Amino acid sequence: MNTSSPNVLIEGNVSLPDRTEYCQVSIKDGIICDIVFDRQQFSTSNISLRSDQILCPGFIDPQINGGFGKEFKTDEDAFAVVANNIPRYGVTSIVPTITTKRIADYKRHISLLKRNHTNLLNSARILGIHIEGPALNPEKKGAHPRDLLVQPREIDLFEIITPDVLIFTLAPELDGGWELADKCIKSGLKVGLGHTLSDYDDIVRHFNTDSMHIVHVYNGMPDLSGRKPGVSGAALNNPDYYASVIADLVHVHPASLDVLWKSRNGCNLFGISDGSAVLGLPTGVHKIGDRSIERLEDRAVLEATNTLVGSVLTMNIAARNLYRTTGCALWQAINFVSLNAAKYLGMDDQIGSITVGRNADLCVIDNNFEVNLTIINGVIVYDSSSNAH
Repeated sequence: MNTSSPNVLIEGNVSLPDRTEYCQVSIKDGIICDIVFDRQQFSTSNISLRSDQILCPGFIDPQINGGFGKEFKTDEDAFAVVANNIPRYGVTSIVPTITTKRIADYKRHISLLKRNHTNLLNSARILGIHIEGPALNPEKKGAHPRDLLVQPREIDLFEIITPDVLIFTLAPELDGGWELADKCIKSGLKVGLGHTLSDYDDIVRHFNTDSMHIVHVYNGMPDLSGRKPGVSGAALNNPDYYASVIADLVHVHPASLDVLWKSRNGCNLFGISDGSAVLGLPTGVHKIGDRSIERLEDRAVLEATNTLVGSVLTMNIAARNLYRTTGCALWQAINFVSLNAAKYLGMDDQIGSITVGRNADLCVIDNNFEVNLTIINGVIVYDSSSNAH
């Protein structure tokens, strides 16, 4: 089901930034223009939700490597394919992640990705680009190709970034790491600290709470121990630090997710999918670029290995996993996949919450966190009842 109507009135249970409440949300010209709580003031609605449904802000995925057979670092048409398909999972904004490539290849590839992204009408917003690599620690490389990793001092930042780049992830303990991080921040970028062996005290000494975040806590970093808290310890012990986590219950054990959430009381923690190119594909082996990636029921691995290659997580399931694992409030689970990321990215005045004046990027989920409806700019772009998109 698609509609081009600029005026929509939705009635039902709504996930607000600090609570869940029954109300009417009015949309005009793609913007949330009013929220009415007094039922005596209600008007006739266009969309009335069932009692088992809830209206949420559209989900935001700040780290997704691809999906639906396409990989951002490899496929020139990946922007279009992923942005067109991801709304079926309630996602209305993404930050495509380009993982490790040859330094000389980034700018040209970004240009080709943008050139091939032509269908903007029913697509998720592309907020910017996240570059993860090549300044990562080889000892925590995960699926990144070791032969392409470099020391930060070898990087001329402006050989890589374009005005579209929003986040740059690096391992700060490498030669020139903190200097490159500082250069990124001065250039207006957000900095992810990831795939790193950095020391706890070093992190605390240099961390910039406005511009940095710890990337996929527990993964790409040493385990926390009594004498060496490391990067995981920095995330657990400093709730003012922004941090991301892959809440698929594969990358992170449910108890570890619970500890992370409770140690921070949910503050400044946002979900990412770290989605692989096989997200959205059937189980089996798929050829992605020069790699063979096997899609299993709950994960993606390099063929014939146990090496995780991103995930097959979607943001609605990330919210469900957090909600059921930690016992947090429903609105907190929704903020985990929307508002918290918007705040980190400095875009919470536009997206990430159901608030008057924000873009009408919304989704409707049921009690099982399955997505029934997705709305971008006030327009229905996905309706599960008709399988339309």
